[in-house]
Amino acid sequence: PERPGTLNLPAGVSQETRPDGSIAISYARSQTSAETVLEAVRASGIGIRDVRTEEPDLEDVFVALTHS
Repeated sequence: PERPGTLNLPAGVSQETRPDGSIAISYARSQTSAETVLEAVRASGIGIRDVRTEEPDLEDVFVALTHS
């Protein structure tokens, strides 16, 4: 499958393309709504087949804090 490029996402929202071709988008729910993120994906012309949410685990938090 074709790999997506960088999306035009709102400030504070980041993306990562995973090895399977899916896109992981990270954002703070207190600053951006899921609808805003989905609208940005739709506006890029990328079709949405499925949506899954993941909560950060302690390792994710540690990595974010130590790599800032």
